[in-house]
Amino acid sequence: MKRILIAMMLLGGATVLGGCDTLRESFGLNKRAPDEFAVYQRDPLVMPREFELPTPVPGATRADLSGPRDKALQATFGNRSAGIAAAPEAESDGLAAFKREIGALRTDPQIRQVVNEEDAILEEEDKSIADRFRFWGTDTVWGLAVDPEKEARRLQANRALGKPINEGEVPTLARKRKALLEGLL
Repeated sequence: MKRILIAMMLLGGATVLGGCDTLRESFGLNKRAPDEFAVYQRDPLVMPREFELPTPVPGATRADLSGPRDKALQATFGNRSAGIAAAPEAESDGLAAFKREIGALRTDPQIRQVVNEEDAILEEEDKSIADRFRFWGTDTVWGLAVDPEKEARRLQANRALGKPINEGEVPTLARKRKALLEGLL
């Protein structure tokens, strides 16, 4: 009788958890839509007026035979993707002022380390439910959340005093204490 009761409880628990999105996702039961950025448009086929190939003209430009990947590389990196060094463009006064205003000229040398830490936090959040139960006692390290109202006041004060927008400490929100059952699933 005890075994039947345990089996019924396990079956009932599995049925209840079967509707849970995180459980369905961890077992791969959710339908996944195709990546819309991986789909690209191909140029339509065109029937030439004459069925013979045109005779080549010396000095004429070639037809564009590059694919979408080549076009994307060209648009992103210019001629550097083809191995040709691009000529440096002159920076306008407006662009230089904009870079100075947003602090782009004072870059953080440790930015790669910061990005890697943030990626590690996101990776920790994506662990499956089995990993969460296996490593029961580990807590997720949360990042800082910016307090929007105090940040808006800080930015307005910096603008009024003529200071750069990245000067001063960014106000953050404090994480609330965990609830009793928070983090179980």
